[in-house]
Amino acid sequence: MTLTRGAAVMLLLFLVAAVLVPAAQVLRTSLTDAEGSFTIAYYAQVLADPYFRSSLIGTMVFCAATSVAATLLALPAGWRIGRGGRGAVYLRAFCQANYAFGGIAYGMLVVTLIGNVGLVPLAEHALFGTEWTKGVAYTVPGLVIAYFGFQIPRAALLLAQAIEKLDPRLLDAARTLGASPVQKTLLVVLPLLRGALTSTVLSTFLISLASFGVALLVSRKLTIYAVAIYKEFMAFSEFGSAAAMAVILSVSAVLAAVAARRFAGRTDMAGL
Repeated sequence: MTLTRGAAVMLLLFLVAAVLVPAAQVLRTSLTDAEGSFTIAYYAQVLADPYFRSSLIGTMVFCAATSVAATLLALPAGWRIGRGGRGAVYLRAFCQANYAFGGIAYGMLVVTLIGNVGLVPLAEHALFGTEWTKGVAYTVPGLVIAYFGFQIPRAALLLAQAIEKLDPRLLDAARTLGASPVQKTLLVVLPLLRGALTSTVLSTFLISLASFGVALLVSRKLTIYAVAIYKEFMAFSEFGSAAAMAVILSVSAVLAAVAARRFAGRTDMAGL
């Protein structure tokens, strides 16, 4: 008991030092002007700027859409891992290796593959003499591919945890009753995984909102809000505006998560 209590105290101290203190400093910076007086001018400036507003809205929509798509695309891999199919160990290891790569690394991979002189454009030009894929990395589809690179493996691992807990007797019963693979998926598997799917989408969404390394390298058509914060802080030294934008992004993420949870809860109740 003493050991557990000591570990809890250490965790609490770490949380305060690593999260709460920096967060409080960011909040203080966003509400303090150059003379140290209270102000909301930074928030008014950021919210009134069409560039920052469109960036925030575009980022929320982009991250939500890619998170939903990545979760659906990750289902087969999550199923293979969770059910222990052939190659599941290697697939799990591949998905876990995803955590070793930062956003910059994924950006470099995408540039190497589908940049102006990437492997795919070079191969296309050599084989067909065309350049359709040249520079795709710097378009919105290229940004989607880059985000999928870290979204899908993480979503697969999250789904696999829930799939491992599925009662196999329910799946056997559906098969015994003559359900086709499609019917079993739509009528049994997906309803059982509804909570896991919601949690996976939310987790992937929140990770995507905070990621800017990929977008910093390849995004040209869409301004990711985290990149705008980074530039405001590093390039222009507008610390108050950057802090206000960080708070706005955090609040937007929390509100989106709460709204999604409530919507998912109402959907569950409607299905009862």
